[in-house]
Amino acid sequence: ITCVASSGRREGIFIGTQDSRILCISWAGEVIGGVILTASKLHDHSATNPVSCIAVCLHHKLIAASLANGCALLCGVAFPQKGVSEEFRCERLAEIPGDNVSSLEFSPSVPLLAVGQFNGSLELHSFEANTLKSERIFSTAQWGMPGTVTGEVSCLQWSPEGKAIAVGWKKSGLSIWSLHGCRFLCTAADTQQSEAEVLKSGVITMSWVSRGYGLVAMETAHPSSLTEISFIKTPPVQSTAMHKSDCIALMGSSNLWVITNKYPYTEEFCWSIVQIPAAYI
Repeated sequence: ITCVASSGRREGIFIGTQDSRILCISWAGEVIGGVILTASKLHDHSATNPVSCIAVCLHHKLIAASLANGCALLCGVAFPQKGVSEEFRCERLAEIPGDNVSSLEFSPSVPLLAVGQFNGSLELHSFEANTLKSERIFSTAQWGMPGTVTGEVSCLQWSPEGKAIAVGWKKSGLSIWSLHGCRFLCTAADTQQSEAEVLKSGVITMSWVSRGYGLVAMETAHPSSLTEISFIKTPPVQSTAMHKSDCIALMGSSNLWVITNKYPYTEEFCWSIVQIPAAYI
């Protein structure tokens, strides 16, 4: 077994193997079916190409998988209906452009596939049926952090509402981007590493906390501990009166941050934190 992905529903889990297979296993432990991944870019079909990453999108009945050599494929799948003895099967197979893929993750809200690459960059693909279209590429190279500094993309995690994506790197740190390419956060240093740098030995895995107010990551050098990064966000619904005032309200997991202009027509701001009673959260 080289990687595991959960469907989150009754279909069960998907397991990648050393011999380029994806197996679908029911929650009862039964093998429902499987598929062998092959691609025209695999010139030596006899070579061992373990499955390195699996991403599942049940809404569109798709599975994306990358192999150890950097090739990646998009599979349209069919699941057996309840009470029917039919196996899980692959309906169609399309190659994801390039041979530089290290990680994959489907958006939970829109038809987008995030593709992490060995050079540390992130590419977003939109998809319709089995057709992929490259939409945009995110990279920290313009900030002086090429792939030689960050390493390959080791893991990807979309926020619960699908408006941001966290990118973990194998050598150093993580970054968080908006859907349209705004870089919210980057923990990797653009020069030499410092003692204050967070997750400076790289990220093994990570996960968003409830409602997207935080991100928990496991560092390569400290696998027995977790690092949590907390966030404040704009409210999902804002009062029209707020737009006419000089106040901005941001929400945390258990508090409200209010930003006001200290003096009119200046760039000086005041922060105040309002703790919300637990009964109201």
